[in-house]
Amino acid sequence: MIMSFTQIILEKKPPLAKITLNRPEVLNALSPTLISELRQALNDVGQDQQIKVLVVTGSGRAFCAGADLKFMAQADQRALYDYIQSLDELLFRLECLDKPVIAAVNGYALAGGLELTLCCDLVVASEQAVFGDEHINRSLMPGGGSSMRLPRIIGLRRAKELLYTGDRWDAKRAFEAGLVNMVVPPEKLEEATRELAEKIASKSGFALRLIKQVVNQAMDSDRETLQTLERTAFNLVVSSSEAQEGLRAFLSRK
Repeated sequence: MIMSFTQIILEKKPPLAKITLNRPEVLNALSPTLISELRQALNDVGQDQQIKVLVVTGSGRAFCAGADLKFMAQADQRALYDYIQSLDELLFRLECLDKPVIAAVNGYALAGGLELTLCCDLVVASEQAVFGDEHINRSLMPGGGSSMRLPRIIGLRRAKELLYTGDRWDAKRAFEAGLVNMVVPPEKLEEATRELAEKIASKSGFALRLIKQVVNQAMDSDRETLQTLERTAFNLVVSSSEAQEGLRAFLSRK
């Protein structure tokens, strides 16, 4: 099923869903309309019990080249504040979606586009993908969380390098830094992403949801809190019908 929006495309083929940013003429820049539509699509996916994994990608030459600079240049201070607030809320919603999210990065993932990938659980990149923060190149600083999320994903020194220099990294460098999970030829991006999504979707949705919640808090809580959280989540999972069925299947192979 394909749902109609003006700047994104939402496709649902349970157990998978795919959101495509669809402003190729401006490298899928994050306009206020695109942000609003993406939030609507995430709400839809989040409420759909048939969907277990979400893929996010871009149309044309880019995954997402970042904020809509034309809008930002013309907006007043209040409009800019509201824009960054809505972007930040969107990215937090994506990060906390209770289903695994895979970014399929087909081209440029810059500034806000990079921040979008940082909120996804896994990243599959085309060999043609390009990553960079680039805010510093415009005398700006991140507004969508890369100063917070980037060090947690690739480490403090690598994050500072990318943030301070405004450099762009190719897919190979991004993979070596731990920014992406897998690099594939451009013609294999859709296939490789789908295979990974289907593999994850074959697992228990309940367990996946709790694993994501616990792992996402791993950098924010002390060890004792995390152990308690993990133990509580384990007890919930192990008593589920899916887990009990899995245990019985294991025992039947003995």
